[in-house]
Amino acid sequence: MRCEYCGEKLDYIPEILKLCKNCLIKNFDNIKEKLSFIHKNSRKRFDLTFPDKRKGIKCGLCARECYIENGERGFCGLRVNKDGKLINFGTQEKGFFQFYYDPLPTNCVADWVCSGHKAHGKHNLAVFYETCSLDCLFCQNYHFRYRKPWKDKPSSYIELVRAFNPSVHCICFFGGDPTTQALHSLKVSEEALKRGIVVCYESNGMWNRKILERVLEVVRESGGILKFDIKAYSPEIYFALTGYDGKRVFENFEFAVNYLGELSAKHLCVSTLMVPGYIDKFEISKIARFIAELKPEIPYALLAFAPHFEMSDIRTTYRKEAEEFYRIAKEKGLKNVRIGNVFLLK
Repeated sequence: MRCEYCGEKLDYIPEILKLCKNCLIKNFDNIKEKLSFIHKNSRKRFDLTFPDKRKGIKCGLCARECYIENGERGFCGLRVNKDGKLINFGTQEKGFFQFYYDPLPTNCVADWVCSGHKAHGKHNLAVFYETCSLDCLFCQNYHFRYRKPWKDKPSSYIELVRAFNPSVHCICFFGGDPTTQALHSLKVSEEALKRGIVVCYESNGMWNRKILERVLEVVRESGGILKFDIKAYSPEIYFALTGYDGKRVFENFEFAVNYLGELSAKHLCVSTLMVPGYIDKFEISKIARFIAELKPEIPYALLAFAPHFEMSDIRTTYRKEAEEFYRIAKEKGLKNVRIGNVFLLK
């Protein structure tokens, strides 16, 4: 497709954006409203909102910190402003999730550095939360958007506790994203710790800071890993792809590294999806340098892109791109870099 600004024909421009990376950044101030409309329109068909004005009650459930107007729902759909009060559809005891037993070793992002990698014959209890704090146009699990917390019946955390059995080595909260139902995950984690179960998270990094402290404590105590999926470096690209500029993700990651100190390389992992064209050498080099300056031993996974959801009309990641990004990440000082989903590379 051709970029509607510069006219260059490129194989990575999706119909939904119609812009190359350079033009998107160069003209961001003029097109931000258009990008917001793209995200709003994409979410509208799932009856999900995109609060972007500072009106109403501020929600502190996650780093997005929506302002919810009277009669409206927040971004994730878990809270509504009813006559000036925030009503919660999800709580510590009740949540919106699915779960299943995943034989170990499994394909989690941090599998090459986690304890489950050697736990043959055991299982990971995979908990998929059906809400999220971002709107990734390339979402691989977009089906969770059909879940309607304001209408559907939630499930008790007891269901997950009952699923603990001697074969469960670890539990991993993902989704969607666990940042929106973090209090529920912590309630489950309390029971997991009592049973010696390893607790891990795969997140987009959009944590409420106080909750993040508690998550870090659980991960450290259990011997688990907290994964941050850093989508991009440039705030313009972050916003175009996810509907958020990424600022709090970087701040939360730096906080997590400092909080864990010398143990950060053991309990943290970072991943970046190599979205063709938009996540290029510049983005990877900046993300890698950011991580390396904090703690170069922290594992970094470069994930191959598969066309999906609103970006199903572009190519996958080229092998030569992934290999170049790998070299760049190492050159920026990272000690433990891995290319994931290699079967997708062209």
